[in-house]
Amino acid sequence: MVELFGDIYTRPNLDFKERELITLASLLTLGGCEAQLKVHTNAALNVGIAPEQIVEVCTHCIPYAGFPRVLNALFTVKAVFEERNIMN
Repeated sequence: MVELFGDIYTRPNLDFKERELITLASLLTLGGCEAQLKVHTNAALNVGIAPEQIVEVCTHCIPYAGFPRVLNALFTVKAVFEERNIMN
């Protein structure tokens, strides 16, 4: 499994920021992936994605994924922000 992720994340044409934004949107849309969303919210911050951009990804998904899934994602994102002492 680890090799699979290494192969995906080292492919050309997308940088780490783009990959994390796509991953956040995908996990949010699936729903029920709060643990993975937490990991990838931290990863997104680690590669330089601004907290405001993470919130915007969530907001952008409202018409596609629905408000309940976005709200669950935002609770997860907020918890990561609080753990990292990021106010948003």
